[in-house]
Amino acid sequence: MTRIARIWKPAALVLASCLVIGLASAPGRAAEAAAPSPPKLVIVKAVYGDLPDGDSTDVTQKVAAMVKDNALSVDATNDNFGDPAEGIVKKLRVDYTIDGVAQSKTVDEDATLTISAGDKPPVGKLVIVKAVYGDLPDGDSTDVTEKVAAMVKDNALSVDATNDNFGDPAENIVKKLRVDFTIDGAAQSKTVDEDATLTISAGDKPPVGKLVIVKAVYGDLPDGDSTDVTQKVAAMVKDNALSVDATNDNFGDPAEGIVKKLRVDYTIDGVAQSKTVDEDATLTISAGDKPPVGKLVIVKAVYGDLPDGDSTDVTQKVAAMVKDGALSVDATNDNFGDPAEGIVKKLRVDYTFEGAAKSKTVDEDETLTISATGE
Repeated sequence: MTRIARIWKPAALVLASCLVIGLASAPGRAAEAAAPSPPKLVIVKAVYGDLPDGDSTDVTQKVAAMVKDNALSVDATNDNFGDPAEGIVKKLRVDYTIDGVAQSKTVDEDATLTISAGDKPPVGKLVIVKAVYGDLPDGDSTDVTEKVAAMVKDNALSVDATNDNFGDPAENIVKKLRVDFTIDGAAQSKTVDEDATLTISAGDKPPVGKLVIVKAVYGDLPDGDSTDVTQKVAAMVKDNALSVDATNDNFGDPAEGIVKKLRVDYTIDGVAQSKTVDEDATLTISAGDKPPVGKLVIVKAVYGDLPDGDSTDVTQKVAAMVKDGALSVDATNDNFGDPAEGIVKKLRVDYTFEGAAKSKTVDEDETLTISATGE
């Protein structure tokens, strides 16, 4: 049902021009020019249903599997994705990156959503990455990402942080609304108290050295018992810097008797980075930190019956296998367990290299490799 098309131009004319110039400047020697790599398309998240806040289903893996030659054409139909909201006209929303720049598209049921890897976001393109309302950073809260995303108009946002808009996940507590977003692919974040108005202008630019906490996990990493402490760590950022002790006093004890770790994934000026420290050590991030050349960050790793069968999230385990800015991992049950018995499984790894989003998938019993150059 999908219709895929190649979208970049052949480089024959460019190569021919370079060859003529090279011959003219150095008779008898041919100048060679390599064709540029096509723009890289990565599906970050796809949701189908009664958006923004009704019944829906996550179809990320299924949509990601439909990408061909760095382009996507997919019909937003129940035949493709099932019917999570019977009797309701549904929507398909796809969040994605092209060469690391975040974008998003939404279409109504029975329409076709298309993405060309040559697409470029308009100046000031605003994408809502995540929105949370409640007793932040670590009390009761609710994910309101889809609802907030639907409020974006003309690449700008103005939303009241109220129970009328988002319900009341923490009664009798003064709540907060936190919105993580990108403008032209650069990660930013804003937080306001209950009853205040959170505004984002498409012209907003992050200050130099802008630090955004993407995810923080504390526990028996990479694959033991752990707890998500993202909101708590994000609240500890001061003046675009972080200093936090990896202790049970700060985060509780999700794995008693085990020496735990704290891993923090973050961006500085939109460039993805990551740090991990052992229990009782101090993790520090300076807004002036820059990733080393060839910095590889594992964003998400999934093993199983992809794109839409039984699978397991193995992000932390794969991230721990990165050595010297490179990765080599066997897609086997020995490494990841067997989430789909009797099925030939796949391992998919979404990652960034020097901030540019990329992805690789291999079949069970194959080896997935990412070199120190990001390929």
